[in-house]
Amino acid sequence: MANDETQVLMKVPKEIIDAQVKAAVMGVLAKDTDALIRAVIDAAMNQKVNSYDRTTIWEQKLNNEIRKVADQYLEEWIQQQKPAIHKALAAKLSQKGTIGQIADGIIAKMSRVYVSLQLTDVKE
Repeated sequence: MANDETQVLMKVPKEIIDAQVKAAVMGVLAKDTDALIRAVIDAAMNQKVNSYDRTTIWEQKLNNEIRKVADQYLEEWIQQQKPAIHKALAAKLSQKGTIGQIADGIIAKMSRVYVSLQLTDVKE
């Protein structure tokens, strides 16, 4: 039984193959440029921050910018409220026992109290 298949081995330079592939891809892309652009934008907007996070990169950027604006607004508000905060704090601290309560609260939250002691020779 004879083999009817013929094999031809031909060397084609990589540059020719690259040029042909590029031309074919450009032909496909040129058919519906608007659809291609929409697909690329959709892919970019839906790209996740990482494989463990459901947040998209765009959502993360928007959230970060909102936080920056909110932080800036809060800082401005705090600066405006400083006189009122100062007045309320002074009134609270002037109440009998307030400083002691604050100190008690700090000590209660401490698990251990550490003391540093340094001994030095005193020459007479």
